Amino acid sequence: MSISIPLFKVHMPAGAAAALQATLASGYLAHGAQVDAFERELGAYVGNARVSALSEISGALTLALYLAGVRPQDEVIVSPMVCLATSMPIANLFARPRWCDVDPATGMLDPKCIADLVTPRTRAILAYHWSGDVAELEALHAAARAHGLKLIEDASEAFGAEYRGAKLGNHGSDFCIYSFAPVRQITAGDGAALICADAQDHERARRLRRYGIDQASFRLPSGDLNPDSDIPVPASMSA
Repeated sequence: MSISIPLFKVHMPAGAAAALQATLASGYLAHGAQVDAFERELGAYVGNARVSALSEISGALTLALYLAGVRPQDEVIVSPMVCLATSMPIANLFARPRWCDVDPATGMLDPKCIADLVTPRTRAILAYHWSGDVAELEALHAAARAHGLKLIEDASEAFGAEYRGAKLGNHGSDFCIYSFAPVRQITAGDGAALICADAQDHERARRLRRYGIDQASFRLPSGDLNPDSDIPVPASMSA
């Protein structure tokens, strides 16, 4: 007896159409109660409540790199064995990748090779959790601390994965990104989540994902725009 296993068809559970219809009928297509609930539940799942939902993975990574202090001509240490969605955000900020060799046993960034790549322009390490496996976070944290670098995890292929008993996004890395693109473990059609270790970074991320606007002060009680609600970061730097 032959069994057909669809490799390229996204699974849609029963009830998905009804949930989508309810969202469309709500009038909120970019934000609203559903997004707030999603962020809360994802935060509870990973054990870190500092979650910001974004439209897609490259925007989330661009925002993480910007929050990490990456600016034009800076450098980011990254493996060459990554998707373009991971490496292109470095170019979005006019920065440069510093290609780091991989551990042949895992296919992921080799922490032992990082020290030789660090220069005065290096700002961050971007670690890709490859094919559902998990990078050696303890060694990567040690390398980041030794050189004063930010550590960014791209967990787009590793939703639900754990390192030493805790979900990715809850290990003290400065930033961790999940993807909900059609080819990931869980899809929202597209989308991503940026998880921050620092509360201030989390607050900045929530502003920058929407033009730098502070939602709490953006409108007056009358509903008019608040002239005192300034945007300190140029819109071109928003993600």
